[in-house]
Amino acid sequence: MLSNRNLAIIALVLIIGAISDGVLYNQVDHQPAIYPFNDARTIEVKYQDKVLLTLLKTDDEWQVTHPFYAPAITSRVSLLLESNNQTNRSYSADDLKHIFGNEPAAFPDPVELSVDNNLFLLGDIEPVSQLRYVSANNKVYLQADHIVPMLQSPKSTFTNLNITKSVTSVDLVLHQTNASNTANASAADDKTAGTATATATVEQLSHWSDLDALAVIDADILEQPPIGTATITAATKHTDDTKKHFEIAHYQQLIALHPKDSKFAYLISQEQASTLGICVYC
Repeated sequence: MLSNRNLAIIALVLIIGAISDGVLYNQVDHQPAIYPFNDARTIEVKYQDKVLLTLLKTDDEWQVTHPFYAPAITSRVSLLLESNNQTNRSYSADDLKHIFGNEPAAFPDPVELSVDNNLFLLGDIEPVSQLRYVSANNKVYLQADHIVPMLQSPKSTFTNLNITKSVTSVDLVLHQTNASNTANASAADDKTAGTATATATVEQLSHWSDLDALAVIDADILEQPPIGTATITAATKHTDDTKKHFEIAHYQQLIALHPKDSKFAYLISQEQASTLGICVYC
């Protein structure tokens, strides 16, 4: 015959088992990813058949390509890629018919997020958990609501205003009309070609090494011809030093730095330009 102590132990085990079953039954799914992204290259966001945002990855860097051209903030792009690809709780398509009926009420007017050929539909907010319904890969998931708020102001959300970091050298090619005002212009100025060269000083390099733009604009609205060029060498942690080439131009009361072969240009103030050693253009 079982003692009271043994009965108590059995009862305790049964209670713990029942609680564990309830927790396991209702716990969030631990599916690592809905889609296996292997070096995603394109992202598109649409709403009511209108494209709101597109991003393209080239040379391992993300750029916004619609509705404006701009370098993209990598961490924000990662949020687009990852936040909806991890699941909290999922339902099969058949299960949804029992929950919502044949036409799920959670997706009356969804936002479409496409990553390469993988589609997410972003539906309404679930009122209790305040998570968003997301349909993907023939299932519906409850996800933290990161994406839709980001789309309210995509330009400020995704545009990376940083121009250069960790700069080790800057070589300027100056138009001759401006070169005469440059204190550190090379003695070997090419008078015939109408240009002169200048190299940034140590103090100027410190400003180049953490340079942020005031704004980013589409390069095709730059109406005035370039008034010089800058070749920037920057140190990187994992690769050889990288070089960036910029055309320098006036834009209204500001200075534009246009990266070579890009469709956008950075805008800086004349005061910033002065600290960079290109005040001869101001």
